[in-house]
Amino acid sequence: MPDKTTAGFLDPRLDPLIEIIGGYEMEAGDKQAYPLARLHLRSVVWNAPAMNLDITAASSETDLQDFVWYLQTPAPVPTGTVKDALDWCLDTAGNKEPLEYTETGPTVTLPDQGVQQGQNIWDLARDFAAGGQMWFYHDGLGTWHMTPRPVPESTPKTILQTGRQGTVISYQIGQSREDYADGVIVTHEWGSQQKIVGKASVSSPKRWTVVPRRTAATQDQADKEAETLLGRFQDLRRSFEITAKSAYWLRPGVYVTLRVPGVNTACRVSRVQYLFPSGRMQVRLIDPAREVTS
Repeated sequence: MPDKTTAGFLDPRLDPLIEIIGGYEMEAGDKQAYPLARLHLRSVVWNAPAMNLDITAASSETDLQDFVWYLQTPAPVPTGTVKDALDWCLDTAGNKEPLEYTETGPTVTLPDQGVQQGQNIWDLARDFAAGGQMWFYHDGLGTWHMTPRPVPESTPKTILQTGRQGTVISYQIGQSREDYADGVIVTHEWGSQQKIVGKASVSSPKRWTVVPRRTAATQDQADKEAETLLGRFQDLRRSFEITAKSAYWLRPGVYVTLRVPGVNTACRVSRVQYLFPSGRMQVRLIDPAREVTS
């Protein structure tokens, strides 16, 4: 059990940050350490008679998900680009961490009536980003990121492969058309009665899907968004579940080359779970060309 000083620190009401570090100790005694996460404490459970703790912590995305616009007076969003809109969302929620970006994104159409009471700021931010074809996330290490939709790198830095020189221990390949659709409707609703509907489909659609947005848009923006989503909903979804030796520098969003029997392709890391003390990791990989982000 922790001493009194540590126990006082582990109070979720104080919003302490917990830093997690993993790494390797070499045969020669050298050590390599990598920061894995910098998280906000959410809950602590004290276990007896085992005399240990169960700690739940999460990134700043969870704090943003908790925040809603609480005033009765609608909040105007003084902005024009996706980056400006995300800055407003983060500032409104009391965020103190930086937002890194490679471009500001396109101009967004803002709600005429402002942000309404009870509107979730995380949902609003995600809709702003998705409407501008941008990817918005927190890296779990203290920084927000806004980038264009990620594309496969020509030379991923990490190779996950089977064989004597590989680190992959086991793998599963999944293919699914569970969310298949040949017609897409994107609805943008804001204010009290304002609504724009974008639509795209094949010539004789048989299965429609509806993607709701809570942000303003022009008709042209909504139609283009529906057209972009249609191609992804029509394709076969493919994913990979990998168990491998831990690579503590691996982060969600980066690209790796996967080489297993019948597969040699660049994939985006969707999830990494490090298993202590086994020194293994479980990784979910996505075939980015067939991914749906709605």
